[in-house]
Order: sequence, then C-alpha cells, then structure tokens
Amino acid sequence: MGYLWDMYYLSVKHLHVWLLFGTLLVRRKPVYTIPPTNFIAMARLQGDFSVTGTLGFFSAYRMKGVEGVVMRAKGGPSANQIKHSPRFRKTRNNMIEFSTCAVAGSKARLALTGLHGIVDYNITPALNALCKKIQLLDTVNPHGERQVLFSQHPYLLEGCNLNRRNGFDSVLHSPLRYTANTRNCSATVSVPSLLPGVNLQLPGDFAFYRLVFTIAILPDAPTRESLIYHASAETAWTASHAAVPAREYTLQFQQRRLLPAGESLVLGAGIELSADGMQAVKYAGAGKVLGVVTG
Repeated sequence: MGYLWDMYYLSVKHLHVWLLFGTLLVRRKPVYTIPPTNFIAMARLQGDFSVTGTLGFFSAYRMKGVEGVVMRAKGGPSANQIKHSPRFRKTRNNMIEFSTCAVAGSKARLALTGLHGIVDYNITPALNALCKKIQLLDTVNPHGERQVLFSQHPYLLEGCNLNRRNGFDSVLHSPLRYTANTRNCSATVSVPSLLPGVNLQLPGDFAFYRLVFTIAILPDAPTRESLIYHASAETAWTASHAAVPAREYTLQFQQRRLLPAGESLVLGAGIELSADGMQAVKYAGAGKVLGVVTG
C-alpha cells in the first residue's frame, strides 16, 4: 500500500484504503505486509468525519482530550477462546475470583445499611478491594476457588472509615467502647460524654447532630442468595452546642439466635448532621465500622 503508518495520521482521503486493508486482512487474502515496527494500531481521523461505532474490523470513537475521531483495529482473544481455551485458564480463574469479591463487597455494603446516607463517596470499589485482600489470605482453596472469609480476618474490616472528607475519629475524638454477645447476636455501645469543641468537632455549620448505630450478620463466602440481617438505632437530635452525658445503647435483632462459626457480627457507628433537627443532610456526617465479632 506504500503508506507510512508510523509517520502520518490517517486522514479522510485514506479511509477507504484503511477499510480495504482491514477487509482483505479479515478474508485472509494476500495483501501488502506492513512491518510491525511501522504499524500503529490506533490512528486519528482528521477533517469532517463524525461517524463513530464499528466499521468492519475497526472501531471509531471519540476520546476525552483528543480532537477528532480515533480509530483502532480490533484485537485480543474472542469470547469463546477466553471461555474454553486452556491458554486462558488463569484468566477464567481471575474472573471467577473477581466475581467472588464483587459479591462479598456488595454483602459487606448491605451490612452497613443505616449508614449509607453518611457515606460521601462510592464505597463499593473500596469494599471490593478489601475483600480481595481477604481472599488472597485463603491458602486452603486453589486459585479460582479462593473465598472471602470475613470471620478469619475481622481486623481488616474493623475500623474502616466510610468518609473521605470527615474521618469519624477526627469528629469524635473519644473512642466508643462496645461489648457483643454472640449467644443472642446483640451488642452494647458505650458512648462517653460528648463535649462540643473538646472531644466533639462537628464539621460544617449545622445546628443539630445525632448518633447512629448499626448491627448486621455477615457470613463467610457469601453468595448472591445470602441474606444479610441488619438492624439500626439512632439517638434523638441534639443541638450542636449542647453537651451530652455518657450513655449506653443496646442493639439486637427481633429474633435472637446464636451466632454460628463462619459468621460475623458487624457493628457500625455514624454521626448524622441536620439543619432543622428533623432530616439528616446526606453525605455530611462521618461513619466507620466500629467492630467485627466472630462466632
């Protein structure tokens, strides 16, 4: 074809040549061979060319930061090769384990129901990454079958912050104490005296705040069908300048039961903020995983 692909951008007048080359290549007819060192897999279309999508063996699309339309040749293995070829066994195992982490991450997120209005960023990828770390610690099952066992590594989930702007410990400086009873799946949280400006630094200019506590049962190796039992409780709205004496709050499920091995009690704590003392302002507070207790 006599075109130096590594020295010039593809213009509209060369488009028919580019498409002809791709068509002949797909049909495996004799064509001019371009040395690998002179071939580029991506080109930029200049001029009045607004078509995007698939053009035979090529894809045309727009990319942020690039003027005009970008065209690239399709490449990579087919879906059938990935599913069945022995060469992609490791790829299939990675895909299975990625799905396992995604399911476990979604169940961990459900375990924090009651604190979702406090979270100020997309926490799902962070939980998936945390589940991947737990999965890599499974040394019993082979690659492709490794599980996310929360009860064996509760310390990795414990203390996880749910906010990027306001860390829970930077808002409430005094630690919260808790005791958990695995015989009836209940927990008691001890809150110290809250003194605004001393051990309580509320972010923003809000007139009211309240504490929120959650409890949930999170099983090991959860599946899409796994049910996450959860409950929550909150305090009354308090003026942001008022001091509050120390108190204890008990969390429990309506139906009490023994926490078996392979399941974990996940305790969450959060601080919600409000302008009128009636409705919480979304994404304005702070929260974290207070504790994880195993059966």
